[in-house]
Amino acid sequence: MIRQEPLCKGEVVIQSKGIRLCEGGKMVSQNNVKRLNIIFVALLLAMYVLSPAAAHAASDESDYFQKGISSAESGNYEEAIKNFAKAIELNPKNAEAYSNRGNAYVNLGNHQQAIKDFDKAIELNPKNAMAYSIRGAVYGELGNFQQAIKDFDKAIELNPKDASAYSARGAAFSLLGNSQQATDEI
Repeated sequence: MIRQEPLCKGEVVIQSKGIRLCEGGKMVSQNNVKRLNIIFVALLLAMYVLSPAAAHAASDESDYFQKGISSAESGNYEEAIKNFAKAIELNPKNAEAYSNRGNAYVNLGNHQQAIKDFDKAIELNPKNAMAYSIRGAVYGELGNFQQAIKDFDKAIELNPKDASAYSARGAAFSLLGNSQQATDEI
């Protein structure tokens, strides 16, 4: 029930200073109204964060990431790049999306863009041994064997059981003319 008088019996009252809430037959004080407003705003924010729309945004990122994986697995690297880019747009801190997009760029022969994505993946997750290893392979393809060896060294430091990193590092040593270290690695 809405009234235009300052009587209050548990209903909403309209006064010259706006709408006031009543509690137990008494007007709620201005301080309490401010507190209620803060609580109301906090509840609205919580409802938004927990809303299906917010959850949908998170699932969109995951959906785009999974579409990127599927596209890459089927050899459609351009489509994979688009999907990983959308996942990154929705979550710029998704190191795996950068890493996977880098792989797609490698498969298209775009080595410079691949290196940029691996750089970002490593920046976001410095313990990603695979990103170091693949970036090392890209540097090797570009003839930058010193940088390739540095990346393989880091990959091996992070994952000492990765035989492919040892083998790739050995190949890089061999291409630099260091046959003894190459033989030790392979």
